[in-house]
Amino acid sequence: MSQVKEHDRITRVNDLRTVLSSRPGRRFYWRTMQDSGVFASTFTGDALTSAFKEGRRAQGLDLMQEAQKVAPMKYLLMLEEAAQDAREAALLLEAENKAALAAEE
Repeated sequence: MSQVKEHDRITRVNDLRTVLSSRPGRRFYWRTMQDSGVFASTFTGDALTSAFKEGRRAQGLDLMQEAQKVAPMKYLLMLEEAAQDAREAALLLEAENKAALAAEE
């Protein structure tokens, strides 16, 4: 491997470790993976739309694989934090719905 390619690889690894070392960085990375469609079906019934969505999903899968390889413990922490964020969002939504129902009565 050339020195330039090795330098680029090391820089990329260090950049990702830096992003995943902070809560906001992990939240951003998770949101980027989620927005790519990693956790959803790409089937739409239209071949071109499905192909487009599959391309986005492939990018998200690359991000996921890179995080798992470079910083596996930070990746697991990101999963835990995302699950906690989802639970908190669900509780907030439930509280808002209860408040809206109570206001209607």
